[in-house]
Parts: sequence; C-alpha cells; structure tokens
Amino acid sequence: MILSAALLCAVSCKEPLPDEPAISESIIGEWQLSGVSTKAVTFAGQTVDVYLAFETGGGFTLYQMLGQGRYHSYTGKWAVAGNTLTGTYSSGSSWGSSYTVDITDKTLTLTSDTGGEVDTYVKVSIPDSIKKEAYAE
Repeated sequence: MILSAALLCAVSCKEPLPDEPAISESIIGEWQLSGVSTKAVTFAGQTVDVYLAFETGGGFTLYQMLGQGRYHSYTGKWAVAGNTLTGTYSSGSSWGSSYTVDITDKTLTLTSDTGGEVDTYVKVSIPDSIKKEAYAE
C-alpha cells in the first residue's frame, strides 16, 4: 500500500501544473531572432534577420533576410516531444538539428542538439509587409 502511494506521488509529481501550458501550446505565435550563441546575428559578415511563426496544428513559416536583400519564406511542419523541437520543411528536408526548448512568455531559446548553437527569439508580431513581400522558397 505504501509503495503504491509512493508510485502514485512520483507519477503525479511529474505532470505539468494546470496553469503551466505545455511547450507545444506556448510555442504558438510569432517570434524574431534576437541572438545566436549570445553574439550578434551575422552570417558571413552580413546581418541576418529572421522571423518565425509557429501555427496551431504544427505548421510553421520562417522569414529570413541576409544582408540588405529580400526576405525569403520557408514553410513546413514542426513537432515537440518533451522539450525537444523538430521540424521538416515543405520540400521534405529536415531541419539541420533538433532543438532543446526553453520558453517564457516573451523569450524562446532553442539550443541545437548537434552543435550547441543557442538561438534566442523574442515574441513579436511579424510585420504584414514582410509577410506580403517575402519570396517563397
């Protein structure tokens, strides 16, 4: 009887509290990349601007601009298992890594499971002009 009570407590203690939404619910929304590995967001010496929208139902749209060019949009599907985020582009290619997720109301931190890169996003509304003018990949 005591063993059963201990097991019940151990199992029930691992469940999220009712007021703490699961990662798959908290990640829904629009985010802007604000840092990579706590450094300025650059690639080959050029600034990179990234917006990422996670949709209910597992879809995502990523808007990316390198340097002073035009935004490019990429779509696909995402999934969360525990605190691990994975994704596949509409082309069928998987993301370059899976990510460990840490999320608050206004900050999304994704740590690459293959290279230790840490990407930090802040919650924003993606400007309509970016959504309308992005070149679809």
